[in-house]
Amino acid sequence: MGKLMILVGILAACFISLAIVSAACDDDNQIILRVNSNYNAHAALWNQSYSIKVCYDSFFSPKYTGTNPHDCSSASNKVLSLYRETNSHAADKDSSSYPISVCHGGLTNCEIVSGQCPVGKTAIVYLSNTNNAHLSTSASPYYPYAVCCKGQGTTPPPQPTRCADYSSQITFPEYYGQGNCTKDIFNVAKSSDPLCTHLSGETCYCEWGDNKCNLATNRTTPDGKCQYKCVKEMTDYATAQCIEGFKNVTLKATIVPISGCTTTPTDANCVSTSIPIPCGLEMAELPFFGAWQFVAVLVGVFAIYLIASRRKN
Repeated sequence: MGKLMILVGILAACFISLAIVSAACDDDNQIILRVNSNYNAHAALWNQSYSIKVCYDSFFSPKYTGTNPHDCSSASNKVLSLYRETNSHAADKDSSSYPISVCHGGLTNCEIVSGQCPVGKTAIVYLSNTNNAHLSTSASPYYPYAVCCKGQGTTPPPQPTRCADYSSQITFPEYYGQGNCTKDIFNVAKSSDPLCTHLSGETCYCEWGDNKCNLATNRTTPDGKCQYKCVKEMTDYATAQCIEGFKNVTLKATIVPISGCTTTPTDANCVSTSIPIPCGLEMAELPFFGAWQFVAVLVGVFAIYLIASRRKN
């Protein structure tokens, strides 16, 4: 029975993760375009088969509620141009060589900008060039051009997803500071900070030190005499490049004795290393894995378990 519960738990975790990934862009009216990858991507129109969706409600709130969002009769809502409807490079919206327009009714005044978008506009996707370009869902030195658009809604301030985000006065000015870090007002240490997965299941929390917010966990040596904490921080997340959906970042680990320690203990799970961290915007379509499919998988697992149990008996 134990093995069955493990299998059920794994499947449940997968289902929950997939549900979270697809939480935004839950109707076709929110789709701006599709891409086949988060990096070095080709593009497609909103109704093509690529699984990664770039969506209006990922950038603006409230959701787009108008009709015919993909109508291109007005030049004001054009975003960019494609050479063909799918498996295409991209170009500026006014390119005469790329006849297929990408449009969305919630967007206006889109332009390709080198660097950051001007005030009042939001980067929807990034290009390798202004013409004949590959696409990326995140900025990098290889994708220096942003497709910047004005949305009908407002852009909500980004919320922290890592302890380190409470240290950023530029990206998260509303949540910067020691108080928000130690309170962890978004519960990022336990719910979303990727560093917590590298602490062997220990309870994680955010801790302020050296004017920044780090992730930590309290631990005890096997003999129970020494209590210490493992503090982990990503030292180069801001500068690491996002390549194919991941950043390879340096993880600095520090062991800090708390009580009962005659020397600083060693801990194989608290060492400095490099780890891949997810990056970029991914809204994956899950057409073949809904709730009914999940239930069917569970039934199938249970049936296999019963058959195996009977054979053993």
